[in-house]
Amino acid sequence: GYMMAAAGAGDYHASVGHLLTHGIFKALLFLGAGVIIHVFHTNDMFRMGGLFARLPWTGVAFLVGTLALAGIPPFPGFFSKEAILAAVLNGGFRLPFVMLALTSLLTAFYMFRAVFLVFFSRAHGHVDGHGVPLAMDGVCRLLAAVTVVYGVRLAFGGHHGEAPAWL
Repeated sequence: GYMMAAAGAGDYHASVGHLLTHGIFKALLFLGAGVIIHVFHTNDMFRMGGLFARLPWTGVAFLVGTLALAGIPPFPGFFSKEAILAAVLNGGFRLPFVMLALTSLLTAFYMFRAVFLVFFSRAHGHVDGHGVPLAMDGVCRLLAAVTVVYGVRLAFGGHHGEAPAWL
């Protein structure tokens, strides 16, 4: 939706930029969800909890993805969503701007709710004793590092008025 809004507002760079950033942190979140489901043998978040104490690296990686998706600076989702919101507002599309801003807040709410339920609430279910294979956990760690580095690059890599630093 954000990418189409940017394209509709006439900002190709913001649209493609969000496609790239979103692809990175959303892949991290989907793979992180796979790790969580692997550990709990369920995808019912209400039967989970306490995972951060057991798998802190997975928790950190999932939190990085959540912060990026929620649009928290200096993570890359902030810069790509900000560019889209600016394009929509500068194009005079006030109602779509409000709708996009509200959906961003709702996204932050439901993602942080998921983080708290899975990683920081009281443990409700059985946690698999054999842990997470390195192939699963390693990719999440790598994507979390790419997300952080990319966000820092965007934070310090461009000047106002130039093409976005991700292109």
